[in-house]
Amino acid sequence: MPKSSSVSPVGAAGYSRASPCSLHSDVQHRRLTATIAGHTDAAQSVAFTPDGKTLASSGRDAAVRLWDVRTHRGLAALSGHIGIVWSAVVSPNGKTLATIGDDRTVRLWDLRTHQQLALLIGHTGDLRSALFAPDGNTLTTSSDDGTVRLWDTDAFNDLAPLTEKVCTIAGRSLTEREWRRYVPDGVAYHRCP
Repeated sequence: MPKSSSVSPVGAAGYSRASPCSLHSDVQHRRLTATIAGHTDAAQSVAFTPDGKTLASSGRDAAVRLWDVRTHRGLAALSGHIGIVWSAVVSPNGKTLATIGDDRTVRLWDLRTHQQLALLIGHTGDLRSALFAPDGNTLTTSSDDGTVRLWDTDAFNDLAPLTEKVCTIAGRSLTEREWRRYVPDGVAYHRCP
């Protein structure tokens, strides 16, 4: 019995978390058309891009994987989380992937370049869920620490003004080491006023 599933926005495919993981291109008739293997432990979460062309999966193996729905081939393996990656969610515009993990971090990924855009920290308990707002500019996360957090993801869509927004988002100046860890490559370090 599948533990979780996702249906493509275009209605063409569904993915079930069963063993083995299966990609269905005919949901009405439940006809198996491919089995996608790549995680070394249970696949935990799946999400389609709005155009239905890419599937993101996260797993208990600390991996996040991107798949081409048409060819069933892997596009990328995104690494950074330590421990289980509980959930992967795609922004409404299909440009950003958010993942949450056992390491109590939220990571934002550029789905075009497969690069990490941001590492968001602040929860003190295990993360349970993540959801983008319909406009894609806010990500909501929930945690066992009893909080729901709203993250401004619009700041990561254009790196040029990000330098000005980092201080506001962090609430303080970052050290050079923190800057290198949390701010995407290509944004020059500077101290906040």
